[in-house]
Amino acid sequence: AFSSRGPTQDKRIKPDLVAPGTNIVSVRSQHPKAGKLWGEFSKDYLYSGGTSMAAPLVAGAALVTRQYLIQMKEIPNPSAASIKATLIHTAKDLFPGQYGRGQGQELEKTRPNVHEGYGLVDMERLTLATNMATLIDNTTGVGLGELSVTEFTVQPGQGLRATLVYTDAPASADAAIALVNDLDLEVTDPNGVVTSLNDHINNVEMIELQNIPAGIYKVAVKG
Repeated sequence: AFSSRGPTQDKRIKPDLVAPGTNIVSVRSQHPKAGKLWGEFSKDYLYSGGTSMAAPLVAGAALVTRQYLIQMKEIPNPSAASIKATLIHTAKDLFPGQYGRGQGQELEKTRPNVHEGYGLVDMERLTLATNMATLIDNTTGVGLGELSVTEFTVQPGQGLRATLVYTDAPASADAAIALVNDLDLEVTDPNGVVTSLNDHINNVEMIELQNIPAGIYKVAVKG
């Protein structure tokens, strides 16, 4: 209940991801006047919470993700956007929340939302799911009016999840909309039906499709 919520002033979805921040075991200061934070775990560790615990968990996960992409996926120098995309793509949706459905339901809709962003960081899922996923780390960019298209074959009974993350240029401090370069994600199914979020605010987009026909799908990033 004490966690920060989005959106930002220009309606961007925040947070991007969430991580545990309640009763996390952390190192204990040995200074004689040091406090006990949320309580003692042992002579060397204390319980603590908040973003002071959640943020370093995600930072550590990002570091492990980078190492995983280099060593296991053989990407020599993964970009910041590719690391963020991998964490977001494999995050766990927390819908409907810790109280289940019905009265007292915590999350009203599935991800992305302003309570969990794209979900809970899940390193087990990341190291398993990326064996089945395709990571495209485009370091040259997509120009105005250009399309970068990749085709995927969906087997019967499978779904499709496509995630776009890009590092945008910084906007001026007083800009009404922070987005400078607007890229859009769209998916075209075997029948030519296009799914697009038409998002002109965020630099992260995800399209998740379930119970879809088998065949060749085109995933495009549009400048």
